[in-house]
Amino acid sequence: MKCLASVSTSVLLALALSQTVTGLYFYMKSGETKCFYEGLTRGSQLEGQFAVLVERDSIYERGAATELRISIDETFDNDYRVFDQRSTNGNFTITALETGEHRVCLELQAASSDISTQSDADEVFEVHVDFQHKHLRVWDSELLECLGSASGRVRNLNARLASLRVEQRIVKEEQISHDKQCKSVNTQLLFWSSFQLIVLVVMCAIQLRSLRGLFRKKTK
Repeated sequence: MKCLASVSTSVLLALALSQTVTGLYFYMKSGETKCFYEGLTRGSQLEGQFAVLVERDSIYERGAATELRISIDETFDNDYRVFDQRSTNGNFTITALETGEHRVCLELQAASSDISTQSDADEVFEVHVDFQHKHLRVWDSELLECLGSASGRVRNLNARLASLRVEQRIVKEEQISHDKQCKSVNTQLLFWSSFQLIVLVVMCAIQLRSLRGLFRKKTK
């Protein structure tokens, strides 16, 4: 019965799944970045498939030494990064935890062996990308809330880490200031101690000289 229920649930999800496919290709050089903006609703998925082709003898073929860096930021939440991945050829999938505009950036990175000369550095690559929007009308609300809660905890942890870094910097600055003050006080103490010692030595010398003079007068 559990297996039948699982199969039924999968069938319902498959029937409720609507897809929007966007395929395109463009040309890039190593080090360039291209960005796209995708509006996603809470609970929807964005799947991307990509391939990088390099020109060899007027024919574009897969380049083994090239890779794409895919980063996805929530533009509505101070460009909070929700995805960062490097891969040669393949795909990626993200689930939107909040409704809003997402920026998808693709950065082409080539291995040093491919850019040994200036002509290689100017080499143009053909990048194929397919975006698929999947909207699930049947969604496990508990799972979505769990994902949202996990994302919130991650953000809280990042905020706490940032706060701890600020506190550490303040403590370090206070420690440096304290060390400088201690060094200054120690220097002043050493100076005045040396000065007092010199004054005492001079006074003792003067008194000894005076006593010696009195002693000579009495002996005469």
